[in-house]
Amino acid sequence: EALLATPLRSQLETVSPNEAGWEELAASAPALVGQLSDLLLSAREPVEVRLRAAQLLGAVPTRRAAAALDEALQAPDLMIRRTASLALGAICLASPSLTPPKERLTELAKQELMRPVGTSFPRRSYDRQSAFMYDARGNEISPTLELVFNILAIAGNAEELQLALHAI
Repeated sequence: EALLATPLRSQLETVSPNEAGWEELAASAPALVGQLSDLLLSAREPVEVRLRAAQLLGAVPTRRAAAALDEALQAPDLMIRRTASLALGAICLASPSLTPPKERLTELAKQELMRPVGTSFPRRSYDRQSAFMYDARGNEISPTLELVFNILAIAGNAEELQLALHAI
């Protein structure tokens, strides 16, 4: 059973990005950073609720949101880590002072490479797009490799990383 039975959690269970009600949720996200962070980091919450919480946090460039997304980069679930990496990247692009130390991001990328490699990834039409989903030939790359590039891009130089990916 889920840990946090709140009106926000109920909305996150039923409202997806690109659906009616999402804009209202997004507009209220700055006032809900604490609750969104708790939902994201609770392993007892459904994955969809956690993914949506991460997406909303990505639009709120605050220390609290960045800290929750940073912590979620170590979640056991690949989808949570991917969504958190993209959301944290958006925050750091909007507010570079919130970027985690480069050493931490490098260590997280190394840890990601040590995890078992996933061969498939259930993508949703509303997933935030990553600049690192495809190689130079347009083939989808492994989810693990995509995530490593997403994590490293948080520190900046996404264009250089895109070039490196296409060289592989």
